[in-house]
Amino acid sequence: MNKIEGWSRRRFLQRSGALVLVASLPVWFRCAIRPGHRPWSKEQRDALAVVMDIILPADEHGPGALEVGALEFIEWTLKDPFYDEDIQRFVLEGIDSLNRKSHRQYGRSFAELKVEIQYQMIEAMARRGDAWLSRMITLALEALLVDPVYGANRDAQGWKWLGHYVGHPRPDVATRYEALMQRRYEASI
Repeated sequence: MNKIEGWSRRRFLQRSGALVLVASLPVWFRCAIRPGHRPWSKEQRDALAVVMDIILPADEHGPGALEVGALEFIEWTLKDPFYDEDIQRFVLEGIDSLNRKSHRQYGRSFAELKVEIQYQMIEAMARRGDAWLSRMITLALEALLVDPVYGANRDAQGWKWLGHYVGHPRPDVATRYEALMQRRYEASI
């Protein structure tokens, strides 16, 4: 048996394996989705549902953000351990800011306001070039256009609406975003 300075190969591999496991724990903990865990409150989700419906409403011309799964897509990005944490925080803080303003001005949450007032608040944000609203538009469009394997663009509604020809190969277990990001993370440590 080869021994290097008193260590057997088996002991070296055991300790190395333990070190790799310990080093990867932060990623596995961040990746774990706890049953029933939501990255946001009901009030936040309800407010964002209204915002998404204003940004991209369903009509005779095409699917809306809610129909294609924009809320689920945004929830997925908020849980994504590889997504920029500053953007995740920015999304939630923006929803909270909208609800605080609504409570301050009207005494109720954004989702509980009359539709006309909701539109006025979003239009005011658009006029001043609000960065949070811009991010919400981006996320709504991503949900509309992403490959359905990620839980949005349900039934490829966005692709069908655009007349998009689905290319190949599409993501599989080995080439999905999560797997690629995990390999990238492991290569960097």
